[in-house]
Amino acid sequence: MPNKAWPFLLVLLMSSGVWGQAADDNRAQGMIQRTIQALGGEKFLTWKDMYGHGRIFVIKRDGQSWTKFWEYYRWEGKSRTELEKQHEALADIFNLELGKGWTYEYGRVKPKTEEEMRRFRQSEKRNIYNIFRRRWQEDGMKVLYYSPADIETVKPMEALEFIDAENFTVTVFFEESVPLPVKVEYQDRNEDGIVLPKSEMFFRWFRSGGVMAPHRVEFFTRESNTGLVEYTEVNFNVGLADALFQEPVPPVKKK
Repeated sequence: MPNKAWPFLLVLLMSSGVWGQAADDNRAQGMIQRTIQALGGEKFLTWKDMYGHGRIFVIKRDGQSWTKFWEYYRWEGKSRTELEKQHEALADIFNLELGKGWTYEYGRVKPKTEEEMRRFRQSEKRNIYNIFRRRWQEDGMKVLYYSPADIETVKPMEALEFIDAENFTVTVFFEESVPLPVKVEYQDRNEDGIVLPKSEMFFRWFRSGGVMAPHRVEFFTRESNTGLVEYTEVNFNVGLADALFQEPVPPVKKK
């Protein structure tokens, strides 16, 4: 009698959608693990800090501008980005361990606003490294898999949709059977409080110290390109000093 019940249970599971949900969950978990391995495996999961250097472009309707940048990051939630001249001109500093941030402008220091801190926290939530290193395991996180048949694109694509306990959603896209991400999509509000669709695209991944990093990242609001960063150098586990992520001390002016 138990053996005869199996076909009926199988039909029940498939008709109720439970079978499909289990299959999708297995595909999502499999893709997560493949992506972690492609990003560097154990070295990706254990890097402590990162230093990067390159150029940043801001694109507006009336043209574009660019400047050099130096980026410092310590896992996790400590960030410093310097512009124009290293250690001398402009810097944005965030330290989530302290719940604080600062803007440094030619010797002047001011604290980050609540909105600036919120936007940095959101950037941490959608960060590719954070998603595949830790966030996918968060309590309340849902991960959905989309096959090429579910996505209308010229080139076959797969996707993973991450929905956290606060309903913040990040969708990561991959070329079919390629485990490195090519794009992330999410929503965020602008200075006027309007929620807009945004995306980031990754190009020319390369390996540094056993960890993969993109040479180029392009940023979009709706479908308009709003900026990009190009890295000429990325290094992991360089031993960054904690002082980089503390409140800056203005230089003493010479009398």
